[in-house]
Amino acid sequence: MRKTRLRGFTLVELLVVVALMGIMMSIALVAYQATRVSARDARRKGDLEIVRSALEMYRSDCGRYPDTSRVIFGNSLTSGGTGETCVAGTIYMASLPVDPLSTKYKYGYTGTATSYSLCAYLEGVSVGASCTMTCEAVGSPVVCTYKTTNP
Repeated sequence: MRKTRLRGFTLVELLVVVALMGIMMSIALVAYQATRVSARDARRKGDLEIVRSALEMYRSDCGRYPDTSRVIFGNSLTSGGTGETCVAGTIYMASLPVDPLSTKYKYGYTGTATSYSLCAYLEGVSVGASCTMTCEAVGSPVVCTYKTTNP
């Protein structure tokens, strides 16, 4: 009768497998981080489009865009400013959105009676828009890299 001996893996083979798994995990982590950045940037653009719609409804009802002091992200957008032709207290947006990384970045708004600019910092964009606002919530100022204005 012949005895069969089970053959195991050598230490070198195990090290090669562990090293390959580490390399694959590193690649997956980098791709995951890039996906998260893209998702946050898409949300920022979507948030500003929603605010833009609310601002256009505000102008349609009130005959002007709200002053910069009336658009505070995280608070509601309601009518009631000076020179408006609409009913005071009308809610156009219950809560203006805040940046997904609100402890690091913020949205910007500047507005007059006839025009406005909305700005945000996009993490995946290195070249900025012609937006003079800063989008840094804390720390040193970061210039906004995405801008949308009234049509």
